[in-house]
Amino acid sequence: MAAFFLHAKAARTGDRKGKAPSADFFHLHLVDRLIPLRGRNSSLRKNPSVVWWGLLGMIFWWGANGGWPASASGFAEPTEQPPHPKEQPSKDWKIDCPKEGDHLKIIPQKEGVLLEISSERGIGQASIERIGGPWPKPLILRLRLRGLESLRVEAGQWGFEASVMSYPPYKTRLRVHGPDPMPPVDRKSPYWVEVRMLDADGKPTSKLPPEGGYFEVVIPPAFLEKSPKKLQIHWIDFYRE
Repeated sequence: MAAFFLHAKAARTGDRKGKAPSADFFHLHLVDRLIPLRGRNSSLRKNPSVVWWGLLGMIFWWGANGGWPASASGFAEPTEQPPHPKEQPSKDWKIDCPKEGDHLKIIPQKEGVLLEISSERGIGQASIERIGGPWPKPLILRLRLRGLESLRVEAGQWGFEASVMSYPPYKTRLRVHGPDPMPPVDRKSPYWVEVRMLDADGKPTSKLPPEGGYFEVVIPPAFLEKSPKKLQIHWIDFYRE
């Protein structure tokens, strides 16, 4: 394109010998440089007005679409995409997912907060630290996994291990531990952990979550009473041999 303007200037001012440019010179001198060598005997060279109308169309098109290209290469420079709005860092939380492909999103609710975990490999871990204020209640853990053969959550000196069988009747196993030995817990205990299985529409299912479904676990408020510094979460969808 730069060559086009240089030759256009030459056409306006005449050649180096000082001769006034003719109309044929103005047309053909530029057309010869805008049409490849193989096409100089084509109909475009015989009808240079076609080239001029094409150039005018290009100029108007560039003007209507924001002007000339933004970079010397002829293409707009790529712009850095902002992070997903739900993954933007928060001043109240500190999240660490050490394995590539694991993500933890903080999703505020009308009451409490939802911690949503996704994992490409199905085996991973994450830690989440509350920086400002107490832990919200309820604190719900959502795991977008197809299976949950192991879930371990540590909250300071307290924690629990849960698992869901991968075959009927998909029974849930639970073990809670604390600073002192604890007897098995039941539904009446403040340390009871219920694992729910839901489909893609959020409806309970009696089987493992189908495509788009997930597991949900409410962290017992008793685990958060001592305001632990952070939660450590480990998960395995299915054991591998």
